[in-house]
Amino acid sequence: MGKKKEEKVKSVRENKELKSSNRDHVPLPTGTFKKVGCRDFMVGLNRKGGVLLRLFYPAKMDQKEIESGNCWNPLRWPNWYPHENYKYGYADFAGVKSQLLFRFLNWLNSKKNVFIPAVPNAKPDLTSTSGTGRKFPVIVFSHGLGGCRTTYSALCIELASQGFVV
Repeated sequence: MGKKKEEKVKSVRENKELKSSNRDHVPLPTGTFKKVGCRDFMVGLNRKGGVLLRLFYPAKMDQKEIESGNCWNPLRWPNWYPHENYKYGYADFAGVKSQLLFRFLNWLNSKKNVFIPAVPNAKPDLTSTSGTGRKFPVIVFSHGLGGCRTTYSALCIELASQGFVV
């Protein structure tokens, strides 16, 4: 990778304002796997409900991304704050109806254009250097009852960039 490309990647990684290409985002992952993919799944969907989950994993970089040294395409990133109605769920769970909480949640709603630096439905990086299939350790991460599938995205993408399926 050329010096100019290394400087560009370094400036994106050290961006303390959490902004890339005019888009606010959670912190960029710092691990060996530069590109992180994510997929949403609904498991056990029936009349009583189901479980919605987001899977994060090391993603395969295409040749163009490898040559340019740039796997960050902010236009492909999903929103961190999926919908305004999530604030009511947080408030209901907390059992709080205070104006301060709703002010905070309204501020959070104004930030709904904060993005997660992961590529939805990206191909997993399954090829090892020997050309055989690659296996990754798995971490089952639960956000707890007071969150949603996007609450801890920064932590999950960091773990995926370190070589875990989360």
